[in-house]
Amino acid sequence: MAVSILAQMGNIGPNEEFLYLLCLGFLHGMGSATDEEYRKYFQILFKQENYTTLEKVCCDLKPRFNSFYYPLDYLCRLYVENNLSSESSNDVPLFVEKLFKLYPSSSFGHFAQGKVLFEQSHYVDAITWLKQGVESKLHEDAVYVLLLCLEKIWDFDGVEEYCLKILKNENIREPQRFIIFNCHSYIHQKKYKEAAAAIDKLPPDRDVDILKALIAAGEGRKEEFEILRQTIVSEDWRVELCQALLQNENQSDHLINLTQKYPENFDLLLSCGIELLKLSNFADTFDIFQKCVPIYRNHPVLLCYIGQLFVEENELDGALKYLTEAYKALPSSEIGMYLSDLYFKTKNIEANKELLKLATKKLKRSKSKWAWLRLGMLHLELNEPSEATVALQSAIRSDHSDCNVWETLADAYYARGSYEASQKAFEACVKLGAEPTYPKLKIGVIQRHLGENEESIATLSELHDYTPALVELSKTWLQVSSKRLKEGLGISVVKAVSECIKAAVKVLNSHEQILGLTIITASIIVASDLNPNSIFKVPTTLLRETGKIDEFVDVDLKELLGIGLKTSLAVSKNSDSKHLISFQHSEMSKIYHKLAVNMSLDTLDKAIYHAKKAVSLNPSISSYWNSLGLVAEAAGQKATSQNAYLKSIQISPANAKAWTNLGFLYHSNGKSFKAHFCFNEAQRFEPSFGPCWIGQVQQM
Repeated sequence: MAVSILAQMGNIGPNEEFLYLLCLGFLHGMGSATDEEYRKYFQILFKQENYTTLEKVCCDLKPRFNSFYYPLDYLCRLYVENNLSSESSNDVPLFVEKLFKLYPSSSFGHFAQGKVLFEQSHYVDAITWLKQGVESKLHEDAVYVLLLCLEKIWDFDGVEEYCLKILKNENIREPQRFIIFNCHSYIHQKKYKEAAAAIDKLPPDRDVDILKALIAAGEGRKEEFEILRQTIVSEDWRVELCQALLQNENQSDHLINLTQKYPENFDLLLSCGIELLKLSNFADTFDIFQKCVPIYRNHPVLLCYIGQLFVEENELDGALKYLTEAYKALPSSEIGMYLSDLYFKTKNIEANKELLKLATKKLKRSKSKWAWLRLGMLHLELNEPSEATVALQSAIRSDHSDCNVWETLADAYYARGSYEASQKAFEACVKLGAEPTYPKLKIGVIQRHLGENEESIATLSELHDYTPALVELSKTWLQVSSKRLKEGLGISVVKAVSECIKAAVKVLNSHEQILGLTIITASIIVASDLNPNSIFKVPTTLLRETGKIDEFVDVDLKELLGIGLKTSLAVSKNSDSKHLISFQHSEMSKIYHKLAVNMSLDTLDKAIYHAKKAVSLNPSISSYWNSLGLVAEAAGQKATSQNAYLKSIQISPANAKAWTNLGFLYHSNGKSFKAHFCFNEAQRFEPSFGPCWIGQVQQM
């Protein structure tokens, strides 16, 4: 009769449910119900919250567990929702094992397995199972267990993510517990405004007062924190930790006292250990971490900071071991940053690249900034500016307001030669409130590259006596002096050279001494083609030991060239660079050459000596051979001069100056055909070079 009734019934209402249950119960008792009838039976029992009967019926079907997955699925669901008896709960691992054989994608099977692992304190494994289940079914109780696991391993990014997901569901039974979880995640991530907004949704109680106190402490509002702390009825370790961190004196002692008061509280111990590490109190940090190990040996954040402790002690192999284990367990931004920075420190390029590329693929855009930034930095280190630019643009898309990312992107643009884009990126840094010194320095350099010398001088002058800015300012004045010399603006050259020396001399007492001397010498070389009666203002420190950098005297060109010899000689004596020493010999050769040609001094022998010294130290530089050719020709050593010009051309076939000088030499020797050929070659390689056209005209 029961079978007949069931066959005739379609959709049932509340009035028919009782009779329907009786019929299904009868069939169950007779052992004659079909799978479909059991499905209906389970659905009604669950709907009526008759969990005890549902559990009993499901357990009665153990003989069918190998072929019928519905009772196993419901038993797992009852367990996840805390509606399963303790006796049956002990058998959940068996239920899950059998369920997966029949129904491998069961969400409740994943939830139950995750909860079992959570209760066994295997939090990382539990998270894996729970996340797989939650991907297909966002179940409230499963998410709650997942949040407990995530909070245990301090994955507060994950806590925030799943809280926001579950709170989108307006039908959840207990939204308050998820809001509290979310507040905790915000506080740990220092998102105090978001935490305060979330608290407004909670009714007032002790837990809310604690959260408000934590926010006040995090934002440094000491008076408000003290008021809130006094309203909290009983002690709370989190509040006491904040109180210790707000102390201006003996902070380490306060933290150590807390660890003695709560010796079994893992979260407090780890928090205090991290704070002591930040205070460089390595001995007490080590002691506290040792206390953490027996409580939760494989906690990823503990492993991470043990690794950081090893970094501070410069034990990099140990650091790598712990940080690698930590990141494997919890691939969070914080641990990933520490591991990548360690790879940078140990020059482990391939491992770093693999880590960062994988992170950029797996992480959401909002969480991937750290990986894109470091990948860009790695490409810059490898002299790959185009790849660096692509990575850093992705980092900007993750966070438009990060000054560090904009600054690094600007460096990448600069390295790639995209000067205008680089300048805009540096300007963005300044607008976002970055410390302006470095961005302004680079903007000044870029303006020089773009030929905007006046703007460059104005920008760099704003940085006053900042050594790198003085170096770049002197370079800009050097560029101005060269440009004005070509334009025939002699008076302007005098001013530019004087300003160049004024800026460069200020760095002579710094680590940039050699560079400052080199720039001074270069500016004097520019001035060497001016009228011998030109007057320059130079600091007295360049003339005598008791001189000052801010005291100036007038000198003529001859005296200025003498200063150039002194600065060039100082560089060659104080530098370890073979390249730089050879360059200074070439510069001294030019100065002696100018003294001989323009001022009729007997200095050609010295010019030849230094020119030969330059080519002997660095024979692969074309310009050095060209200079030797010039001074040898002036001394009447035409064979030496010709060989030097030919050697210069051999090294650099497109050297229009060497071709032109060789052409004039042939012309003076009456070798018109060879001279004509040389002038033609110079015109072919550099059509805008005037002297080669003058030489050609002289051939006619």
